[in-house]
Amino acid sequence: MKDKRADFARAFCLFFTPVWYMLIRIRAYDVIVQAEKRGSSLGRVAFCFLMAGVVLFAAMVRHMLLYQKRRIYPPRKIIRKRIAFFGTAGMVFLLLAALFHLF
Repeated sequence: MKDKRADFARAFCLFFTPVWYMLIRIRAYDVIVQAEKRGSSLGRVAFCFLMAGVVLFAAMVRHMLLYQKRRIYPPRKIIRKRIAFFGTAGMVFLLLAALFHLF
């Protein structure tokens, strides 16, 4: 019998990956255009922080899905630490992107 959570996670990723990709491209374009209008080069820096934050959050989601499996390697304790690290680092990068975008 198939694992329903794995099927749901697979369907969720297949459905939302194109949507997130489109939103990221639109947001990245807006950040760069607004920075060029203001004459600032911080838009590109903000874009880099935004992409780093998105990648870290994606890694966090991947490890959360890995944590739900029964017998896994590395151990759950290490995966919990990675989830906390990726989540915290992603939040910090997104906050830095917002700060660079505002100034």
